[in-house]
Amino acid sequence: MTTIDNQITHCSNTRLTRAMATLASAALIIVGVVGCGVGDRSDEASAVVLDSTVLDVPTDVCDRVIGGPPGDGPRLLGASRAHATVRFFAPVDNYVEVDQALVAALSDDSGLAGYAAQLPAACAVDATIRHLRPARVWMLGPLAVVRPGPGPVQIPQHAEAVAIDLRWLAERPGLKAALSTAGAAVFPDGFAWPAATVRTHAGYVDEVWRELFGADLFTIYEMGVGQRAAEAVAGTADRARPVAVVTGARLAPTAARFAGAVRIAGQAYLLGASVPAQVAESDWVPVGRRGLAVRTRELLDADGQPWPDEIPTDVIGGESVDGITSLPGAPSPMDAPPATRAPFVSFDPLDTQQDSTVDRAVGRAGLLTLHGAARLFYPHMAIVGADFDAALHRGWDDLDGAEPLSRDEYRVALARLTSPLRDGHVILRDFAGSSPPSRALPFVVEHVAGAPVIAGTAADELRPGDTVLSVGGRPVAEIYAELAATMSAATESNRLYRSGVLMARGSGPTDVEVRGIDGVVRVETVPPVDNFSTYYTLLQDMLGGPSGWLEGPARNDLYYVNFAEDSVFLFPDNADVLGHLQAAQSARGIILDLRDYPGYDVLDGVARVIGDQYLSPQFAIPNYLGPGAPQLEGYSWSWPGPPPGTELSMPAVLLVGPATISRTETMAQALVGAGRVTVVGLTTAATNGDITGVELPGRLGVTFTGTETRNVDGSVFYDIGVPLDVMVPRTASALAAGLDLDIEAAVEVLDAATPTP
Repeated sequence: MTTIDNQITHCSNTRLTRAMATLASAALIIVGVVGCGVGDRSDEASAVVLDSTVLDVPTDVCDRVIGGPPGDGPRLLGASRAHATVRFFAPVDNYVEVDQALVAALSDDSGLAGYAAQLPAACAVDATIRHLRPARVWMLGPLAVVRPGPGPVQIPQHAEAVAIDLRWLAERPGLKAALSTAGAAVFPDGFAWPAATVRTHAGYVDEVWRELFGADLFTIYEMGVGQRAAEAVAGTADRARPVAVVTGARLAPTAARFAGAVRIAGQAYLLGASVPAQVAESDWVPVGRRGLAVRTRELLDADGQPWPDEIPTDVIGGESVDGITSLPGAPSPMDAPPATRAPFVSFDPLDTQQDSTVDRAVGRAGLLTLHGAARLFYPHMAIVGADFDAALHRGWDDLDGAEPLSRDEYRVALARLTSPLRDGHVILRDFAGSSPPSRALPFVVEHVAGAPVIAGTAADELRPGDTVLSVGGRPVAEIYAELAATMSAATESNRLYRSGVLMARGSGPTDVEVRGIDGVVRVETVPPVDNFSTYYTLLQDMLGGPSGWLEGPARNDLYYVNFAEDSVFLFPDNADVLGHLQAAQSARGIILDLRDYPGYDVLDGVARVIGDQYLSPQFAIPNYLGPGAPQLEGYSWSWPGPPPGTELSMPAVLLVGPATISRTETMAQALVGAGRVTVVGLTTAATNGDITGVELPGRLGVTFTGTETRNVDGSVFYDIGVPLDVMVPRTASALAAGLDLDIEAAVEVLDAATPTP
């Protein structure tokens, strides 16, 4: 965030002596020990009195949190993580409210404090450098005082009672383990970290395509409410003793969770300050030298009921006890009002819509929101994360001073952020802006050694085999470099293919510089086509022709099936794939073309080629039960075999290329996994798995892959694509001659497998 407090809570040179407890008849002193990390002097003790006026307990719950360590990385990444923690794991009932809190904080430079002030589930707190010191046990008469920390805890046999001092423990990674060790040593029957209601995510529930195509589309991902089970810790104490947990006015969340758990369970007295449930229900998320304590759970007692908002102390307001050693073994049941804090509820993100306003604060909020969402839910972050993080910083800097910010500039900033994801499913949608009419120059290209060469054209001025050198006066290398900065693609093959498509966009007559097969360079002025379907027809022709028997001697007994023939992306079509597969029953060999995206559901067709039931690729969805590391839930599916008499047994060649993506790759992976085909062509998009998307402030949406995909045998698919048996490089002369080199290579494979008589 733009303003981040640089102060860290430090221990002072004078030891803090908060009034704590007078133990009258036994004349015992509870020792107040403050751990201040590196440079601590020897332990010092002070007599303290249990008196709420001396404790000076703050009324604001956020002032009762002891923060954890400062962030160990850039503050911008901490801000992304903090916002994502609130958005996806706090008890909110829509995403828009959280995002708008971020926009407001960025607008007025109020930073973490301003952000948290708008969100009752978050507290902005100074980081604390206090370290977790080794565990220590010492005796004060018959009282054993335990200071939790790393290492073993042993209660002397002659101890008659135990005091566990939780004051001044800072939130540290090892604190839960230290408290578990202390609790095990004190309670012979052990204790339990409490169960909790939390936010759950099975992948990221899509907000983009469901809005575009209907709320029932892409419902594989789920978001809801679940429960973390109680976590039992076995006891090692030799016998039961009266136990008191000593608290201060401020507590680390994990320490508060421990104190509340053992008091609610009736295992220990609570002496000192009360324990706010919100503190106990929070997680620490550092942002530079400050951080957020975010409420990420609703703690439950043994009956499954929420904790009260405040766990009261057993001694308040100057009252004293006769001494811990004379206390009954267990405290009386608590008398506290029922909980009133916000519960965790299920909601559909589409129930609310983002504001369409765009400015610099909105743009930066969008970058942070998208970064945090992808960091949690994009399955290949372990591979691309470093580049993605660097892109967030570049995007942030690019928006520095960008006021006013146009919708197009915002879109470009988001595109630059997503480029390092290397994900062919990334698509940007503007739900509030206007889109210009689709117009394109009437030519399509393939790539020869990385250079675009015309493969099809509706312009008389251009010829197949021409190498495109510049468009509109801009060199192709410059155009492709600009596109690469805003394009997300998993393979170079797919990036080049999509660059060739985007290069052909044009709104008026455009000069196209080409070099012909004869080596002559010329400049042609080419008008665009108003009807984009003209361009798409060229594209389809480049990616495959009509199905049927091949023409020519020695090959007219080979059958070609184009699964994408006459298809329209994502919608039904009239392609008779099953009819063509039936017609191919007598063929010597069959060529299956998956170089384009089929609108026809080809699952039954794949079953006929395989001749039996078959397995899908292996998929995995990141599952979150509250914050923390996700559990990958793997799944696959099997498709039934074909109707009797429709199986195909002849040799089969599968054609793939850079436009083979997503569901098309699923079909290709199934065929490869069944060992049924020889794969010919170019590297595929290596982009498979169910798509999802996030709607951002300003009403822009970004989609990305939400599912990890592996091949049928479990081998790596991302960054590789469908494994090729025969790579078919393009040549300008073949394109000029109108040859489909993939089909030519397929014929060679089939001739080798089944020689003609």
